[in-house]
Amino acid sequence: MIRRPINDSSAVSRYLTSPIFIFSRFLFSSSSSSSENNTHEPIISNRNPKSPFGSPTRVQKLIASQSAPLHAKEIFDYASQHPNFRHSQSSHLVLILKLGRSRHFNLIDDVLAKHRSSGYPVTGELFTYLIKVYAEAKLPEKAFKTFYKMIEFNFTPQPKHLNRILEVLVSHRGYLQKALVLFKSARLHGVMPNTRTYNVLMRAFCLNDDLSIAYKLFGKMLERDVVPDVESYRILIQGFCRKGQVNGAMELLEDMLNKGFVPDRLSYTTLLNSLCRKTQLREAYKLLCRMKLKACNPDIVHYNTMILGFCRQGRAMDARKVLEDMSSSCCSPDSVSYRTLIGGLCGQGMFEEGKKYLQEMISNGFSPHFSVSNCLVKGFCSFGKVEEACDVVELVMKNGDALHSDTWEMIIPIVCKEDDSEKIRRFLEDAMKVEISGDTRLVDAGIIGLGSYLSSKRQMKRMNLDSFHGGDMAMRLPFPSTHRRIPTLPSFASFTPRRRNVAMASAKRSPKRLKYSTPRFTKEGEFVSIEVDPSGADSWKLEPVIELLKQGAVGVIPTDTVYAIVCDCKNHSAVERLRRIKKIESSKPLSILCRSLRDIDAYTMGFPRGDGHGHANVFRAVKQCLPGPYTFILTASKELPKQCVGYGTTSVKYASRKNVGVRISDDAVCQAILQAMDAPLICTSVKGPKENEWMIDPTIIGDTYGPEGLDFLVDGGVRVAEPSTIVDMTGPYPKVIREGKGPILPWMVVEEEDESSLRQDLIASET
Repeated sequence: MIRRPINDSSAVSRYLTSPIFIFSRFLFSSSSSSSENNTHEPIISNRNPKSPFGSPTRVQKLIASQSAPLHAKEIFDYASQHPNFRHSQSSHLVLILKLGRSRHFNLIDDVLAKHRSSGYPVTGELFTYLIKVYAEAKLPEKAFKTFYKMIEFNFTPQPKHLNRILEVLVSHRGYLQKALVLFKSARLHGVMPNTRTYNVLMRAFCLNDDLSIAYKLFGKMLERDVVPDVESYRILIQGFCRKGQVNGAMELLEDMLNKGFVPDRLSYTTLLNSLCRKTQLREAYKLLCRMKLKACNPDIVHYNTMILGFCRQGRAMDARKVLEDMSSSCCSPDSVSYRTLIGGLCGQGMFEEGKKYLQEMISNGFSPHFSVSNCLVKGFCSFGKVEEACDVVELVMKNGDALHSDTWEMIIPIVCKEDDSEKIRRFLEDAMKVEISGDTRLVDAGIIGLGSYLSSKRQMKRMNLDSFHGGDMAMRLPFPSTHRRIPTLPSFASFTPRRRNVAMASAKRSPKRLKYSTPRFTKEGEFVSIEVDPSGADSWKLEPVIELLKQGAVGVIPTDTVYAIVCDCKNHSAVERLRRIKKIESSKPLSILCRSLRDIDAYTMGFPRGDGHGHANVFRAVKQCLPGPYTFILTASKELPKQCVGYGTTSVKYASRKNVGVRISDDAVCQAILQAMDAPLICTSVKGPKENEWMIDPTIIGDTYGPEGLDFLVDGGVRVAEPSTIVDMTGPYPKVIREGKGPILPWMVVEEEDESSLRQDLIASET
């Protein structure tokens, strides 16, 4: 037979890089090297003399060295075709891992069948590799079937296999029930669950708000003589506290201590937070003292929690005792401790005590937040104590810290006279020439001249008082100019040209806003009321409502919390009508109901993804909460119309705020309406005449808001008066502004009371 030369270069390259050529070259090199070795060493009998491929270990190394999984599979199949060759067990494991990571799952079953026919005993390592592959690929269904495949191979699964499969299942919310089914059937197949098995399931059901199932699992654990550990108790304590059942959590702590377990710091932190939120401060302080007796010294987080709890209840003196008690646990106060305590003291009118702790704070090397100095100056000025207010300003400036513009506006008119207004105007104009950002210090912006000027004026006033009244008596008399204000004080607003430009721009119609201009909705018929099934089974009834919304109508729809007044976010006239019906000021921002996370990414700057500088990546945690009863405050993007974020304000406090509340409702009726719309809906909750009172009866809502100009009402039945939980995501960490229907999760931080009042103005319409 005559062999023809290969003239095609591409065919030659394919042949030289094919797995068969590599395998043949590998065998040739191994045989030649073995022949060379045989010339110098005595002949040793081969383990498999009939196999032309050499040792199975060498084939396993060749399979492991292949970067392409399909090449490794081809080499495996080529070697398997020889009747006298038998792959090692390691070759099967390596190939399964390679195929799984490259997502060739249909080829894995073929390798398993060959492994079973090869006669090797089935070990747990094989299925450990298989579960690992399905976990990395996020395939819970295949991981679930792996348990029964073990039984099919006559292999009894071990508890570690069961635990790993359960971890894969509970990481997907839709597979919780399958995880519970697998847990119940495991005992029938001879697999005894251990403590970790129960912990995995209890944590999953607690996070899914199924506390009753988690508690039943804990009872089953005790019945079956499975000893719980510290983690078991901590999971249940967190679950009870998340549901607001603090007494049940305290009973678990007592049971934990009676059985000889030592609670960890996280369990104590969870209990302290819950007790303080429930205003059970006496029990919280007892728990703090018990920590010292149980060889678990409280840290700064525990003490700050207690200080915040006492200050919220107007017990600043008790908070002061907690701060002084920190030294007994070898713990030093931080800036948060001092800021919370000073805010609580100012809230009760104890400004002298607050000033003393401000001095202590600065002497310990902490830089006070501008809100600390602002509340002290405001308090002293309101009682006519200008000397003390000036002492606070001087103390902060000597430390090199910034003062808020509101602080300057409070202190300047009291210290200065009428004839000094021109000089002050010059200082302020110099400051406005500098572009001020979030981290700009006022002393760097030109206010250092103003500060030195105020200090000199203050010294002159003291000298005049001393010469007129004489000696120490002058220091006890009130400041001469404390009770009169300067007539030119309102003119300070004219010194900032940026505000005047904003006011002029709002008076004329900008061409950029023309893209939001739509024809006004003309109401042709009467008030439309549609009654639907809350499950969304008759969503076809919503077609008239969807058409009305697209035309610019304003109406009421149900959500997973309370009823909401909604309209199209891109219809300017509809948004103005909504504000008029709800009596919301044009400067206040509105919330939006989104269809999915894609809408949130389009109309906001998105959730924090983490940057390695202290900002956490909470996007994965947020995905578990949505859709759900949460309102997240995010920074609005340019896609969101300006009338939704309150750009018309002239207040200094909110002039630079461009935040918006976003929601993804878990209500079937609401989702059916949103999916038919081209954009998100503007929403505001249907509140009653009193504060924190919501209308939950559709009939009452129609009678109240129908005459105000409401166009339609979707009746989804009477709702429970539970608003959403508001979380501010614009800061370095998620802060809970208002606790509502959504439970407070471990990655959320409860907002302080002095800042929560500021945030309430940012969200004027939450549901």
